[in-house]
Amino acid sequence: MKKNILLLTLISLSAVSCFKNTITGVEIGDLFIPVEYNLGGKILDSNTGKGIAGVAVTDGYTYTITDADGIYFLVADETSGYVYYSLPSGYASPHESGTPGRPVFWDVPDYSEGATRVDFELEPVSADEYRFVAVGGLNCSSTDELTDWANNTLLDVEKEVSTTSHAYAIALGALGGSDASLWGDIQDVLSHASARSGSYINFYACKGSADSAFADYYGPANYSLNLGNTHFVVMDNASGFSDSQLSWLDDDLKNVNGYTTKTVVLCVAKPILDESAQGSASALDMLCRYSHAYIFSSASGETYEYEHSAHTALAGGSVMEYVYAYGDFERWTVK
Repeated sequence: MKKNILLLTLISLSAVSCFKNTITGVEIGDLFIPVEYNLGGKILDSNTGKGIAGVAVTDGYTYTITDADGIYFLVADETSGYVYYSLPSGYASPHESGTPGRPVFWDVPDYSEGATRVDFELEPVSADEYRFVAVGGLNCSSTDELTDWANNTLLDVEKEVSTTSHAYAIALGALGGSDASLWGDIQDVLSHASARSGSYINFYACKGSADSAFADYYGPANYSLNLGNTHFVVMDNASGFSDSQLSWLDDDLKNVNGYTTKTVVLCVAKPILDESAQGSASALDMLCRYSHAYIFSSASGETYEYEHSAHTALAGGSVMEYVYAYGDFERWTVK
């Protein structure tokens, strides 16, 4: 996996290798990064080569927004290890060769020579609606269990999205746990899940409490994406929500336009339920800024719904949490 990440970095920088320092900043290719920033780049439409305006870009701590030309600058925390974007509606993230259903929305900046540049290309899509599948934790502890899961649960998921090429899914934790030998196999299975003939499910993942190798295979644990009128936020809540996570979530949601019309879905591996874990109540309060708010989580036992009656979304009605049992799933239509 490290080799693949390095390859992505080299590809993204190959066209902008010209590097020039000045007193006021750094010139890298056709981009000048002012001295007050340590990271900059462009987010481009892969069909037209033009910049995409209004895309939220983050290092996992703070956000910035691309300008009219798709350019962003960021005072990045160099210890975060990442730069990535919140997928805008109408676009899809590219995939790595060999893992056709695994969206790659992040890169690993190299600050060894100071300020650096990372560009991204997004693929435009035209869709009136999407199929989104919330998948309960895999909870596989052996290759035999993974094979059984793929031949049963995953096969049923594929049937649910077999009529569309705009299929998305998220595995809600309990991926490979601490067994490093399973992670590659799980990634291979998820990234080859098929939708309509010739296309694959865009399979995202949520970090579970025991998923120690998550970063090596799925990148940042806190991220977001927009499909149609719905904003999905994926977060690691193994220990609740830290102050830095809540600050990031607050900034992420502020970038979502349309409080009165948007639906927000928070995807986490660990059920929030009684809200006793650190920061849980605060996270729910933030979701309530929007018209409709939901939570997808996972646990052993039975699939059920839980009403957070103390938290009311903007359009009325409580925040609803859908807790999916391991091995269970539900298909949602997103417009």
